[in-house]
Amino acid sequence: MKELLFGLQQQTAYFPAVVLLIPGIILLICGLISWLAGIWGRSWIAGILAAAIALWLTPCFSPQKYALAAMAAIILFVFAFFLYRGFFALFSAALVAATAIIFLAADFRYEIYIPMLKAEPLTVDQSLNVVKEYSHYWWLYMRAFCNALTIKHLAVGGGAGIVILLIGARFNKLAIAFGCAAVGAIGMSAAMILLLMFKNSSPLDMIYSNALVYLSIFAAMIAFGTLEQFLLFSYKPKKKVEKDEEEQGDQQ
Repeated sequence: MKELLFGLQQQTAYFPAVVLLIPGIILLICGLISWLAGIWGRSWIAGILAAAIALWLTPCFSPQKYALAAMAAIILFVFAFFLYRGFFALFSAALVAATAIIFLAADFRYEIYIPMLKAEPLTVDQSLNVVKEYSHYWWLYMRAFCNALTIKHLAVGGGAGIVILLIGARFNKLAIAFGCAAVGAIGMSAAMILLLMFKNSSPLDMIYSNALVYLSIFAAMIAFGTLEQFLLFSYKPKKKVEKDEEEQGDQQ
């Protein structure tokens, strides 16, 4: 996995600026909003995130699968937009479970092909094809990783996920604040990596050489965003708001 990421980082030196700069700026702005004030637009964040997950998890490496990915994205968008409380509880649980499994299986090793470096300036289409090629090998790696998981990995990850799911189902506002903060932190981290790649600063080298420091910063960002949104933003489910308005009307 490390070799695959470093290979892609090396290849980005030949990408046109637009491929790294525009997505980096968009992710930075959207990530900052979600990190500090995502609870305001919780329905839209849930819907867009669900659609993005559907597109990401559906392997779109052949034309016949594009329609399936689009259909899954639309269905999940509608589900998450209207049932955002349940979606954020599920998302928080899945994120914690995946993190626990990755830490437990940190010693996993898998031999994987690294695409040959194209040491020449690339067009936008060529750059996107390179990303698509690396994505294919990333999927192969993830498939091997999932196949190598043991009962212990699944039990610990599943147990952690169930605990978070129950907490999220009971404390809706906390789950939404955590989900928005996590999405924002992930978005801003990805944005900084893209922008540093644009500057040829080799961000992955810095992250891997100081992994514990960057993981601590990332966790602190999520904790701060969760606490800030939980304490400063008011939240009432729509049904509760309507009920309160009816009770006020009856009293008058």
